[in-house]
Amino acid sequence: MANEVQVFNFEQMNVRTVIIDGEPWFVGKDVAVALGYSNTKDALNRHVDDEDKQGSRFTTSGQSREMTVINESGVYSLIFGSKLPSAKQFKRWVKTEVLPSIRKTGGYQAIPMTLDEKLALALTSEQDTRQRVGALEGKVETIIINHPLNATDYDAVTKAVSDRVHDWARAHRILTKKRGPLFKDLNHQIKQVTGAGNRTRIKSSQYDVVMSFIATWQPSSATVIQVQQMELEV
Repeated sequence: MANEVQVFNFEQMNVRTVIIDGEPWFVGKDVAVALGYSNTKDALNRHVDDEDKQGSRFTTSGQSREMTVINESGVYSLIFGSKLPSAKQFKRWVKTEVLPSIRKTGGYQAIPMTLDEKLALALTSEQDTRQRVGALEGKVETIIINHPLNATDYDAVTKAVSDRVHDWARAHRILTKKRGPLFKDLNHQIKQVTGAGNRTRIKSSQYDVVMSFIATWQPSSATVIQVQQMELEV
């Protein structure tokens, strides 16, 4: 059976929602577009955990269609991965306009406008809201801690690695073509510090630690000897 669609509007962009088992789910493509992702399918695959998304068949434009929908946690995952300044505004919109319209009946209702309506909504949903907020805050905190570096921070780390290696090499008069082991050494030490298999897996929460480490990096004794031997080669 197809679920009935409720459409919300964010900055002239439609965001479709459905109620599944009394919980709000958002059409993943709509959320990704609103947050500026050019490849919406890739965004959903990369940023949203499997437990936070599912395929759902519901009616839109008079037709029954199956699309990927994401829950509140999935929405926050896309928000934290977005580069748009309006991502914070989108988060506020979800929290203050969309989610407050959910009543215990499991259906979307118009946002209360009168004082009596607001009080009624507050009284009937306070406990449920507290439970939701508590669960989501824990989930959001986990997302923030474990989220990989964004593109800007990744580029900053890459530049810092290059600058540090070349600075050290110039200070020790190492030719450019002999600097490969130095890059390998620094990248290996970064892996040891972060536990990340490669640079793309460094967590955003580790950014400051990594940048501080790079700034004071020194190659291992073995790497120094290796480079010195390469310098002696004809």
